[in-house]
Amino acid sequence: MMAITVDSTTNCRLIDWRALGTEAGLGEPVKVLLGLLGQRNGEGVSAQPLSQYQLSRLLWASHGWWAIPLSIAVYVAALDGLYRFDADTGFLRHVVRRDVRKFLAGAGSACSAPISLLYVADIDGGTELERKQQELTAAMCAGSCSQNVTLMCAAEGLVTDLRVIADPGALRNVMALRDSQRPLLAQAVGLPVRRMAR
Repeated sequence: MMAITVDSTTNCRLIDWRALGTEAGLGEPVKVLLGLLGQRNGEGVSAQPLSQYQLSRLLWASHGWWAIPLSIAVYVAALDGLYRFDADTGFLRHVVRRDVRKFLAGAGSACSAPISLLYVADIDGGTELERKQQELTAAMCAGSCSQNVTLMCAAEGLVTDLRVIADPGALRNVMALRDSQRPLLAQAVGLPVRRMAR
């Protein structure tokens, strides 16, 4: 069974951010705060798939709902492969047709969670100083993206686990990335195990 519902072209159409609203998360700071207080580090993640609504909210949240620096690309790793989030069209583009989650953060939640978000930077050259500045900016942007997702998870009752890439070299080969593209962070997301039976 596929972890993400796709169309005949194997791409996934997300719900437009304008149709999602902010009523269930960003518009209710108290709910977000309670969610953060209730989160437990290392809480088990269910393999139960997320709904299209939840997936759409997570991805739009990673982009700050409207825009993200062009140097960061967001991918979704799932059971049926790897997708790249195209914010301009609202689609997930199927780019790798195999489960790559084991390359993201080894064993544990990155493999058991229904999806893991992957943040990839594009360092486009220049002088050594310029590259270092780009790397620093990309790291800050990836951290901001992951924090947005963490806040959304708190509001939606989801659990999340942020980790560095376990095997960046192997992952780069699987994704066929350019030399300038660098995987930075992996963020597993799913329902807590205690909700699996519902």
